[in-house]
Amino acid sequence: MEQQLAQYDNAQQEKENAESRLDEIFTILAGMENHPMVYDDRLVRQVLECVVVESKEKIKVIFAGGLEVEQTIPV
Repeated sequence: MEQQLAQYDNAQQEKENAESRLDEIFTILAGMENHPMVYDDRLVRQVLECVVVESKEKIKVIFAGGLEVEQTIPV
């Protein structure tokens, strides 16, 4: 029972950390709302952790905070 409680606490903490990081990302993006959309390397490095190329047709974008989004690329 104690082990399950510890696992739950760890999962809760990870979730809170991810939510906190996402809040930071949304704050950054909200501040950019009225700016022209041009590539900003600094912003990209703050928001993205990495991009994984899984195949010719599929990539996975991993945002800071752990959120993962898979994207299919038309060939």
